[in-house]
Amino acid sequence: MKRIFFYLFSLILSSCDSPLFSQIQAQTTMKECPQTPNETLIPENVKTISIEGQQIKESGIVQTGRAVGYSFIGKKNQQLRYQTTEGICMWIYSPDNEVITSTSLPQDGKYTVQITTLQGSKTFDIEIGLDVKSASASVPPPQPVPVQSTPIPSSYSFSKSDFPQVSCGDSRPNDPNAYPVRFYPVKIPYSEANLSKARALFCTDALKRSNKKTNIAWIQVASFTDSQRAKAFAKFVGTEINGAIVGEPNLLELK
Repeated sequence: MKRIFFYLFSLILSSCDSPLFSQIQAQTTMKECPQTPNETLIPENVKTISIEGQQIKESGIVQTGRAVGYSFIGKKNQQLRYQTTEGICMWIYSPDNEVITSTSLPQDGKYTVQITTLQGSKTFDIEIGLDVKSASASVPPPQPVPVQSTPIPSSYSFSKSDFPQVSCGDSRPNDPNAYPVRFYPVKIPYSEANLSKARALFCTDALKRSNKKTNIAWIQVASFTDSQRAKAFAKFVGTEINGAIVGEPNLLELK
């Protein structure tokens, strides 16, 4: 009886070291992008882009369960080049709604890129292009021309010693002739931790916002009428909080 028990115990231990057990354990501890997305991409979340002969860059925020997309026109045998942020899931649909894995387009028509994340909320960047030609090796590189560096305007510089502030960004203009005016929001991915950190380190009036069409939440840290100043502030915020970007401008009309 003792020999039988010892044999069974040894068999159980050996099975834990088997490849099958290791495979099951890996599947339960790792998250990978599925071959096809679980989310449905709605038309309101798809942006049309033009990438013929050029490579462009797009940025955005995705959340679990909500996808964003880009559509473009391609031709058979055109070469697609793309790269995106680590931790982002991306699929490319052909005109007949099939997921493709080759960088050579199989047919003429409209292609769709679907992007999502496996967990939480994440800011992403994507660079994508069609038939993007590399610079010819036979063409000598241009000789550098000495230029005098231009100092960054003081209005574009931010110091941590000046923060946190009760309110950040620009106020609405008092001059009626200044309208309509564009405000460029500085955004970070939404989480309670990010919201608390933004208020504690930068702007106590930072607030949670969401896209009315997609309900994707994000945090507005500040808003500026100057796009370059907004970019400088986003870079400043990015020293403490990952994923800080400048969003699409909001056009404010005079009421």
